Amino acid sequence: MAITDAVTFRDAPLALLDAWETGEEWNQLLIRALLYRLGPTGVFAVRNRLMGSLVRHVERVRPVVDAILSRC
Repeated sequence: MAITDAVTFRDAPLALLDAWETGEEWNQLLIRALLYRLGPTGVFAVRNRLMGSLVRHVERVRPVVDAILSRC
């Protein structure tokens, strides 16, 4: 989660995804970390009608998702 958070929220380079790769399951771990962050954000946004913040969050995550999917 630290890596996906750094790239998504702290403008770390996408190359960090490769630099910290730890084995065959790395892509799966990255996907799970993103889902963990997106799930609660979506629930919070729907309950509080803050869909704008959900859309912004998804837009920030999109490059990370694309990078991970291109690795698979």
